[in-house]
Amino acid sequence: MAKFERKYTDAQRQAVYRLVYEDGLSAPDAVAQAGHGVYGLEPFEMPATTAREYARRIKRQREGLELTPLARKDPSEALKLLARRSIALLDREVESLEKASRKGNIDLDRLVKASRVRRELEGSVKHRPLEKPVDDEADKSASAEVARIIRRHRETLPPGGGYST
Repeated sequence: MAKFERKYTDAQRQAVYRLVYEDGLSAPDAVAQAGHGVYGLEPFEMPATTAREYARRIKRQREGLELTPLARKDPSEALKLLARRSIALLDREVESLEKASRKGNIDLDRLVKASRVRRELEGSVKHRPLEKPVDDEADKSASAEVARIIRRHRETLPPGGGYST
């Protein structure tokens, strides 16, 4: 038996959500637009009912109405996983900043933000110490959730990030 393969990419599903809920199009109008290519994507076809369903699901996720696997866990366990994933994201951001600085590109705004995140995480971990290392395989799905949380947070910020330096 063949493994289930998704017919639409995450980018296509997100595009349909944006067309329906951000641009205010009906599902039939959204799929018509998608057929011409939107948001830098190649043109794609999707039934209007499917587009409507994907848009609703994404909206529910963004509004926090749909519980994620992490949200179903014990709160203290979920916080530990979020802290680990946040640390991993911060580590990747710092590595990216270091790589750019070796090429002579220093983004002070990103550096300041990463430093603030580090201080926040440091304080959080002091109050809730992490007990033991987490298996990489078990933590992979957690990384996707942190990325979604950060994207949701960034969407709420005013232009320019809302941070003062």
